[in-house]
Amino acid sequence: MRCWLLVGLLVAALPASGHACTPEQIALLTQHGCSQERIEKKCKVDAFLSGLTSLKSQKPPKQGVYKIINKKKRLAPFQVTTPEGDDMYYLKLSNPNSKRDAELIIFMRAGSTYRTDVPLGTFVLRYATGPVWYGDKNLFGPCETRFHEADAKLEFSKSGNSLRGHKIELIKQVGGNLDSVELDEEAF
Repeated sequence: MRCWLLVGLLVAALPASGHACTPEQIALLTQHGCSQERIEKKCKVDAFLSGLTSLKSQKPPKQGVYKIINKKKRLAPFQVTTPEGDDMYYLKLSNPNSKRDAELIIFMRAGSTYRTDVPLGTFVLRYATGPVWYGDKNLFGPCETRFHEADAKLEFSKSGNSLRGHKIELIKQVGGNLDSVELDEEAF
């Protein structure tokens, strides 16, 4: 009975111009840990609602380079270490001067280190985290996915015979030199 009262409050909190979720959809969003604000936002989008009832977890991809969008030669070293825990990581290197969503996407497990080479250039690092993989479209679920962006651009360059890359630990540290900010899904 308590759950249905909460559901009623959530539906009532939706703006009159938005789309209302069914009680089943709200229950599913609640089950996935959505806050009331997130439920209200998700209930406004018809495309999201149509796929909500078919949201199924999938086998996570193998750790490593997940997609290569930029076909330029990958020369500069890039290493990422993730913290221990249950989360997986979907990392995107994006060129801030390009209209492309990402140049390179890497998928990682918690508590691991991965090294690869990336194209020369300046990139923005954005990453999504979550415990259960739902595929490219939903990443780690409608409410479990958390989005972040590194607060500094990463420059990968060549000078003479030297290549300049980056070694990043996505582990919160006192005195660390790379902060990240949380993003909305739309900004990701």
